[in-house]
Parts: sequence; structure tokens; C-alpha cells
Amino acid sequence: MRPGTLKQAVERIIAGEDQFIAIPEFLDEFYMSGDRQPMIDEEPAFTGMQPLDAYVGAVGEHLARRWSLAIPLWVEDSRRFLATPFFPDGLE
Repeated sequence: MRPGTLKQAVERIIAGEDQFIAIPEFLDEFYMSGDRQPMIDEEPAFTGMQPLDAYVGAVGEHLARRWSLAIPLWVEDSRRFLATPFFPDGLE
């Protein structure tokens, strides 16, 4: 069963599921949903892994802005931001 909220996706990552499965599966559900706001409203737990915690905040904010939803307050938590830029695959 796919995660129906961003919070559930992060719970699955914490439980050991690959982030490259849990988050895309959540996004599939989000894109197909007619009621998107509740899917990002609840604050996901922190994994303690950066840049993942920052990415989760970015996903929540992006989805809210893209679909003209209310931006959840939890995305502004300072732990959702990186101290230094991150480039995937070592690109700089």
C-alpha cells in the first residue's frame, strides 16, 4: 500500500524503506488525489539524516505552492534547512 501522506512516507523511510521508493510512491498518490491539502498538513518526523530532512520540507513547500495550497508551518522548522548547499552525485 502506498503512503497517503508525506508523514507516512517518512515513517516508512524511518522503518527501513528506501527513500527513493517511499517519496515517489507518495508523490504518485498526491498527483492523483482530489483532496491534496491533508496529504501535506501533518508534520513528518525527523529522520536525523540530512539532506533528507531538508528535502522533505522542500517537497511539502513545493507541493503547496504548485497546487495553491496552504503552506504547512512545519516546513519552516530550522532543521528542514541545510547549512551548506547539497549537490547530488557530487556535482558542484
